[in-house]
Amino acid sequence: KLAVTKEFRVPVGDYEWGLPAGLVDGDEFPGETAIRELKEETNLDLISIQETSPYMFNSAGLTNEVVSIVFCHAEGSVNYSGTEGGEDIECFLMTKSEVQKLICDIDKKFSAKAYLIFKRFIEQGAW
Repeated sequence: KLAVTKEFRVPVGDYEWGLPAGLVDGDEFPGETAIRELKEETNLDLISIQETSPYMFNSAGLTNEVVSIVFCHAEGSVNYSGTEGGEDIECFLMTKSEVQKLICDIDKKFSAKAYLIFKRFIEQGAW
């Protein structure tokens, strides 16, 4: 299953479907950030990292913000006890068919990075 998030995004004025994510604290490496953010947003424990992307530009036409994607295995039960007070976020553990149904819903809004990962998950399964 894939951990999929539904989070209210103020600039969009709606919910965006994506993946657990967050900002690097201090000198953290992407894997360390993934451990912390996964726990905070989902209560899942990161068990192993399969792949970590290099830093990539998120929106080079507007900002120098970079992202790194961490593909990992996790376990545990989803809950939201670690989310920050202002976050409006839910996490769903979804099968390939559930993710396929989600991305076919034209009324949903998606993170561009997450959409590509959703497609990869549907086509290839776990990594």
